[in-house]
Amino acid sequence: MSLLEIVTLKKRYMSTIRSSVRVFAVLSLVVSLTSCFKEKYYKFNDRELEFLAYQEGQVLKFSDTSNVVNELVQVDYSRDFFQMSGWFGTSYQESFEVSYSPIGNGELMLNIDLKTEEGSFGGGFFMKINDYHVYANPNTVKPFAGTMLINGLRYDHVYSLRAYRVVPEYARKDSATAYYNKTHGLIQLLLPNGKSINRVD
Repeated sequence: MSLLEIVTLKKRYMSTIRSSVRVFAVLSLVVSLTSCFKEKYYKFNDRELEFLAYQEGQVLKFSDTSNVVNELVQVDYSRDFFQMSGWFGTSYQESFEVSYSPIGNGELMLNIDLKTEEGSFGGGFFMKINDYHVYANPNTVKPFAGTMLINGLRYDHVYSLRAYRVVPEYARKDSATAYYNKTHGLIQLLLPNGKSINRVD
């Protein structure tokens, strides 16, 4: 092996060593930074807890304008922490989900998804009533003053929320109004044709 070949081989070896050192230094920095971040838990605040209105195993009853009663049975209920992982460690976002399906020949279905806004993307209150979808930010929406009377029942602390159909031909033109109470949850869906679906239990 000539002297020139030895020198060239040595340069390549030193270059490889320097590259390896740089890679190791970067990896060490990343590990040290991520280890500094502790796991964080983001829980529901008081405003968000006002939208957590349902109990596990609860059965609901609604009547329509024709006085036909729909009884709904709970098919899913969960309150837990949703894990989110990234460069800056792991965090846990509190979430609540509940779903109802009709008993017998009923057609009414209800789904609710609530996630805390703090430290998250895509948090908030989501509700689906058949084809109508509701989104609200519990931290900004406010209940209207006074009480609401439905079928002889008086409700305080009621939120008026806009509900939109997602069927393409209706888009956002066909909207309804959902009335939501912090104790009873959905108490009325007022449809654009003047008909309504009312909580009766």
